[in-house]
Amino acid sequence: MSTALAATEATTTIVRARSFDALVDLKATWNELAGQYPTRRYEWCEAWWRHWGTPGNNLLVALIYDEQGMLIGIAPWYVERSMLSGRVLRFLGSGEACSDFLSILARLGRERDVAERLAEWLVGEQRDEWDLLDLEAVATEDETCAVFAHEMQRRGHLVNRRQSLNTWRIALPANWDDFVQGMSKPNRRKVRTLETRAISTDRAKLHVVRERWELKRAFDVLCELHERRRQSLGQRGCFSSARFTQFHRDIAAIFFEAGILRLSWTELDGKPVAADYGFNLGNIAYAYQSGIAPEAASENPGWLQITLSLRAAIEQGYAQFDFLRGDERYKSAWRAEPVPLVDLQIVSRRAMARGRHAAAQFTSALRCAARYTLSSLRSRTKA
Repeated sequence: MSTALAATEATTTIVRARSFDALVDLKATWNELAGQYPTRRYEWCEAWWRHWGTPGNNLLVALIYDEQGMLIGIAPWYVERSMLSGRVLRFLGSGEACSDFLSILARLGRERDVAERLAEWLVGEQRDEWDLLDLEAVATEDETCAVFAHEMQRRGHLVNRRQSLNTWRIALPANWDDFVQGMSKPNRRKVRTLETRAISTDRAKLHVVRERWELKRAFDVLCELHERRRQSLGQRGCFSSARFTQFHRDIAAIFFEAGILRLSWTELDGKPVAADYGFNLGNIAYAYQSGIAPEAASENPGWLQITLSLRAAIEQGYAQFDFLRGDERYKSAWRAEPVPLVDLQIVSRRAMARGRHAAAQFTSALRCAARYTLSSLRSRTKA
C-alpha cells in the first residue's frame, strides 16, 4: 500500500495506484473487467505507459472496491501536465497508440456504483489534483462513462462532448457464402473474381503467425507494406514513428503469448502484397492495422487480404468483425455498420481551471481560423 492513497466511504473504498508495481497482482482481475476489448487490457495499458509515460506525467489509476473488498472498478488514468491546460487526466492508451473503446472499467451490474463513487472522489479529495479530464474514443453506448459524465455535470463541472471517428463493425453469419450473398452485386462479383483468379489457385498464399519465431518476419512485412502504401499517397505511415512501432512489436509478442494476436500476410505469385494486424478476443475479431503493396494495386490486394481474414473469422466462429476507428469508404462495402465514438472533456469547476480551458479553446479557435485563411489563400493562388 506504500504506493497507494486510500479514501474510505460507508460502502466503497478507492485506492490510487501510482505505479504498475502496485498493480501487477491485479492483472487477472483487470483483464476480467476489461472484457473483450484488447485496448482496455492490463498488458496494453502497462506497455503504453512504458513507451509513452514521461517523467512529467504521473500515474493515477483509481481502484474501486466494494464493502466486501472486491475490486469492482478501475479508472486507468494518468496525469499529463500542460502549459495551457494545466493538469490533464487522460486514459492510458490515449494519443498516438490510437486505442479505441477506452473506458472506466466496471464489474457487470456495478457500472452506476463505480461511476458515481468515482465522480464523488474526483470532486472531493482529488479536486486539487486535476484541471481537465480529456477522455478520448469512448463508445456512446458506454454506460459507465455516460453515468460518470452525468454525475460530474450534476456536480457543477462543464462537460463537452465531441463526435470522434466511428469504428465499423460487421455482424458475421454462420458461413462465408451467406456473407457474400448479403453483399451488393458489384462487391459480390469483386469477391468472387478474387476467389476464382487468386484464392482458389496456387497464386495466393496466406501466412498466419502460429509460432513465436514467425513474429519478426510478419511484423517486418506489415511495416514495410504499410509504409510503402502511405508513401505512395504522399503521407507518413504509422510505423514511421519508432515509439509506435516498438510499442506494437511488444504488444504483438505479449498478445501472441496470450492467444489474442492475429497477424498474417498474403503473398501473390510469391511476393508479399498485403498484411493484416489485429486481435481476436471474446467473440470479436479486430482489424487494427494493415499494409498493401502499391505496385500490386491492379490485383486488389486490400480486398484479397480482407476476404481471407473475414473467411477465417467466420470459420473460427467469431460473431463480429471490427475494423476499428476510421471512416474509410471501403468499410461500408463489407457491410460494416458504424459504432459511434465520442471524446469527452470535463472541466473542473475551479475558477483557474475554467480560465485555462477558456484560454485553450480560444487558442484552438485562432489556430483553426489561421489554417482556414491559409488554405483559402493557397486556393486563390492556384486559381
